[in-house]
Amino acid sequence: MLNGIYRAAMGMRGELDIQDTLANNIANAGTVAFKRHIPTFADVMAGGPPPTGRPATVPQAAAGVSLRPAGVTIVDNRAYVSLSYNRAEANFDPAPGEVRHTGQDLDMALTGDGYFTLQTASGQQLYTRAGDFVLDADQDLATSQGYKVLGEQGAIHIGQGAVSVSAEGDVSVDGEVRGRLLISELSNLDQAEELDGGTFRSRSAVPASAVSVRQGFLEQSNVNAVEEMVAMIASLRAYEAAQRAVMAGDSLLGKAVNDVGRV
Repeated sequence: MLNGIYRAAMGMRGELDIQDTLANNIANAGTVAFKRHIPTFADVMAGGPPPTGRPATVPQAAAGVSLRPAGVTIVDNRAYVSLSYNRAEANFDPAPGEVRHTGQDLDMALTGDGYFTLQTASGQQLYTRAGDFVLDADQDLATSQGYKVLGEQGAIHIGQGAVSVSAEGDVSVDGEVRGRLLISELSNLDQAEELDGGTFRSRSAVPASAVSVRQGFLEQSNVNAVEEMVAMIASLRAYEAAQRAVMAGDSLLGKAVNDVGRV
């Protein structure tokens, strides 16, 4: 009985994490190039241990949630799963968001699987899809966090003048080319580390191909607020079901202590 209560409590904790993740998605629905997060959990094998040499089956996930197999110890043909909380990291969805026109010269959006390459004050390279750029104190192209936007030859100095950006990424000021944007592709997104401000750190960056730049446009968040709300409601219902299971288990324990003891 206690085991069932623990299991239901684990489910409640999981649903709370799902609620937090979905709420964060909705809160960032208006953030430039934000990538929605997908809460990921490890699930146990269904139907007991699988036949020798065959992989375990994983049940279908609820809307907005992905599953991966959890480790199961098999002793005497019985499967044992610890009562630990099988939480994994919230993965991000790399799908591009809608591109909207802003008309601002320093706003840029990418078409294709590419990322703008940034450089921090310490020289570290980061990557982003958010192209709402500004000019820093050196009049170089930069992000609002102060990271310089790299060209193929380093930082791109803008200074004063009319800025134009070609589809190939050539940045010109009053007709003079100041550099070509360094567009990178993250070949292994599973190993990319998401940082604050919509930036990523990755060791698998390579020069991007088949990518074009659109000046005066910005990529929007890929969050669908309606879908996230539906997923939140489904998660709330699952939380309530687990809550009722805890209450039922507690009631049965009460009967076992108070009633069965008298018999």
